[in-house]
Amino acid sequence: PHEIEIQKTVEDIELLVSADHKEIGISDQLKLTFTIFTPVGRLVAFPNVGKTLGPFRVVGHDFVRPQAVSEIQREEWKQEYLLEADSVGEKTIRSMMITISAWSYSDSVACRLLERGNLVLEEKCDRTRRNVTVPETVTVKTPTLEFLVTTVLADDADITTPLDIAPPVSIIKQPMPLGIWTLIFGIAALIGFCLWWLLRRQRTEVTESVPTGNPVHLIVLELLEKLKREDIDGADAIDHFYVRLSDLLRRYALWRFGV
Repeated sequence: PHEIEIQKTVEDIELLVSADHKEIGISDQLKLTFTIFTPVGRLVAFPNVGKTLGPFRVVGHDFVRPQAVSEIQREEWKQEYLLEADSVGEKTIRSMMITISAWSYSDSVACRLLERGNLVLEEKCDRTRRNVTVPETVTVKTPTLEFLVTTVLADDADITTPLDIAPPVSIIKQPMPLGIWTLIFGIAALIGFCLWWLLRRQRTEVTESVPTGNPVHLIVLELLEKLKREDIDGADAIDHFYVRLSDLLRRYALWRFGV
């Protein structure tokens, strides 16, 4: 059902304007339809509507032309628009002009479609009959349409009064799972053990000194002389020699530089 239906007649042309709602919400859509009833053999030119129709935004449209074969003496042309509003308040769609003119050939719809490139209906087009008197062009003016776009809030909604803010709510702190505590204590114990081992090793290396009180370089030279006098025979002896030499150099670095 349509809440708005306006009918208007100009000579032998009949205009019917209908809308499914007179009042819509800001989030709703409005369907507006212009229907023209003309005698057979007329061409209807609706207004050129782009992305907007008055204060509304056009989100869809459909143009219904007369059927190719029709036995009735009047034809129906229809243009439908699907509209949306961007703001609330009273909206006005001003009147527009619809032009109705005559075709060059006879009143055969098949001939009119053939003129537009539809070759399927070529056999049904009879061009032997032409209009002796070409009807004059008729202009029909659509009525001015008034609509009301409302907000989605209730009629008694008060948006000026500040709302009360609820007091803070205490959140119960969840206890940490026992497994997490066990993991933390385990990691701490491992770190403590590593530190103790490093300190003990360093203390042991520091105590590995010769109690003679001689300078470090003299002690190392004496140890090198002892190592030089040893016989080296076989692969195992060579490996053992390099191990002792490395240990001697490590001790010298520790005694001399403390590293």
